[in-house]
Amino acid sequence: MLEFIKKSIGIEALDFYFSAVNQGIAHAALIELTKQKFPLFVQIITELKSIDTFKKSPIPLEHISNYLQFYNYFRDSFFNHLKRSTMPNADVPLGVIFIKNRPEMFRGCTPSYPQAFVNVDDQELIKQLFGGPVSNALYHDLMPVGAYHLGGIHEFAEHPQKASFKHLIREISSSLSDRLLDEAGTRDILQERVFSILSDNPSIWLEGDDLPHERYWKILGYNSIEELGNAKISDLSKQINDLLNKFSSKLKTRDKLYPSYFNCSNELFSVLFVLSQMKGDETLGHLKYAIDDLWRFHRESFDSIVDDLYRLIPIIIHNYKLLFATNFPSLINYSPFYKNIEKLVVVEVVKSSSSDFPALSYIVAPNMGKVPPPKIITIFRNDSLTKKLHFKSLYGEGYSQGRDSGCGYFRLDVDIDGVRLDDPSIGSSLFINLT
Repeated sequence: MLEFIKKSIGIEALDFYFSAVNQGIAHAALIELTKQKFPLFVQIITELKSIDTFKKSPIPLEHISNYLQFYNYFRDSFFNHLKRSTMPNADVPLGVIFIKNRPEMFRGCTPSYPQAFVNVDDQELIKQLFGGPVSNALYHDLMPVGAYHLGGIHEFAEHPQKASFKHLIREISSSLSDRLLDEAGTRDILQERVFSILSDNPSIWLEGDDLPHERYWKILGYNSIEELGNAKISDLSKQINDLLNKFSSKLKTRDKLYPSYFNCSNELFSVLFVLSQMKGDETLGHLKYAIDDLWRFHRESFDSIVDDLYRLIPIIIHNYKLLFATNFPSLINYSPFYKNIEKLVVVEVVKSSSSDFPALSYIVAPNMGKVPPPKIITIFRNDSLTKKLHFKSLYGEGYSQGRDSGCGYFRLDVDIDGVRLDDPSIGSSLFINLT
């Protein structure tokens, strides 16, 4: 297949093959390709035009079955550590609920009904699935997840492997944006989660609320943030539990203060969950940076926080490696950035379209012999090195405009503060928000 795609006619033939061949053959070939040449599989499944525009009507059951098989295989093989945060949000395969013989809802394959397809004709059950609330018994048996698709799940009309791949990637993206990665091994991040809630919340109080108009750390009885950092995890957990018990009576009344106490309880439960992943006999500890220092760029300039960023970069890299290795162990060998992160040469500070904080673009030089300490530049004073990222595809090469385009590479040949950075081959870039 590698030889086949070296010429454009070979790519066109491959495109036609995967869209026209018997689906069972295509299914087996694409699964085998993920085992042999994973990067090539990703290119084929995302770039081939006939696969992208494939439509089938009526939808054969074989296509739905292959969709589910491929989704479950890909999830098990490459994203096994994210099963709790990707549909069906449990360590069970994804299945489908048919409503009167039409596929209208995804589900988890439960011990009660382990088969991929379950058909529901009962009107009372349909009413629960469509309008809710879903009873405990129905959830236990069928485990419905996601939206109810009136008229059927239209994704099943697309190329089964392509559609299921897109589905899983959406689920992974949601896990990342909703911060649902396994962070148990990254104590810096766990600590930051605790401080961000206890030091900044609550921030809104309702009229008539007898809760002190203070942040949680003061409500819990600490005299300073430093004292909070010196608290033992077990003691802090008990204090939060005691506060939650006081909130419980407020939640029973369902009066106008209910929304406020409901929100506060959710915040404190999330803190308890984070603390449960830390050792009870340890102290919470102190943050390795001051958030107020990073906010300084709003009053002054981005250049004013460069020294703070130099101190942050080793921490960011350390935690990035831990998170990646914990959550994506199957992808380590396929990530040029992860494998070369020790050869970080440039960090660009750029404005973010989705955050009040800046974003950082990380540039590594995998082919540079002796790598100097990383340089930090801001595009507000310099031209961006990564405004045009080079990429290769099955159809050739090109450039990606815009800084939010993700990963790519470029020819690295630049002087920064008198230091020559020259990678004879390529420099790789990764764009990450600093939030």
